[in-house]
Amino acid sequence: MFCIVRFSATAIGLVAASALAASDPPCHGRVDDRMACAQCHKAVHEEWRQSAHARAFSDPHFQKALLQRAEPERCVPCHAPQSALDRLGQMPRAREDQREHGVDCRACHVRGDTVHGPDGATTDAHATVKDPTFRGSGSVALCVSCHDMRIADVLPLGREFRAAHQEDDADATCVSCHMESVRRVNAEDPKTGAPVGEARAGRSHALLGPSDAEFCASAFSFELVRAGKGPELVLRSGAGHGVPGLARIRSFPMRIQLLSKSGAVLREESVTFSWQNRLLADEERRWALPATSGAVALRVRVDHIFADQKPTTVVDRTWELL
Repeated sequence: MFCIVRFSATAIGLVAASALAASDPPCHGRVDDRMACAQCHKAVHEEWRQSAHARAFSDPHFQKALLQRAEPERCVPCHAPQSALDRLGQMPRAREDQREHGVDCRACHVRGDTVHGPDGATTDAHATVKDPTFRGSGSVALCVSCHDMRIADVLPLGREFRAAHQEDDADATCVSCHMESVRRVNAEDPKTGAPVGEARAGRSHALLGPSDAEFCASAFSFELVRAGKGPELVLRSGAGHGVPGLARIRSFPMRIQLLSKSGAVLREESVTFSWQNRLLADEERRWALPATSGAVALRVRVDHIFADQKPTTVVDRTWELL
């Protein structure tokens, strides 16, 4: 029987700390302990700890949403999954233990007793294998295991992404946008903290998403152009899928303002991108700017609103009128 449990940030921190304290480093193959990875992979673990993946199950908005579901257990496979590699490209199975860790290392990197990754570096700590799933377009199959679902207000972003991009394009992947390129040592000696091996190229596990204002802004590409009857504002999607998803607690209100020389607003138009009015992948929208006496500049502002949080401005740009 599925049980809904609420977690505070403090409680989650204590759980993680106790899990680490109870583990004697190194892990020596103890891939059954979901927090054992943190003993040797401290830098990667710290990135993950800041991510939405780490909060996938414990997030208070998700916990609140579960209370409103007739079948809440249907949400758990993607918010507290077992190995996605076991069912690559399909919804993973839900796990019963350590759900508070959300989408953790084991959920994406472990199959059986073997750790899968892009390099398959040899180590005495556990069995490893170099897996093409973690390179180029192969990684999309791993992401869409969960990000291709349509359950109530969850949108199949993976389906949209694959429809908008060629699957054989190695540069067009979920990872290429959401996991920044980094160069670091991937492992440290758990007793001394000394780096193990040389620094190498990898991907940050912090995961860029809507909570990052700069990343959010990249979804909105604006240009002021001269059209037949006057200037037009052109908006092109910079995302690989629709923005936002169908989550009803997220929206992007946009204001288009014509300004006087002193900065006064002479005319304003508003539009909100939401689950009802989404900016789709590769979509272009245009606004003809009406002739307005005294207008010398155009200002565009896009805010990000999530649930009951204060709006965050992700775009605030001004052009001189052509």
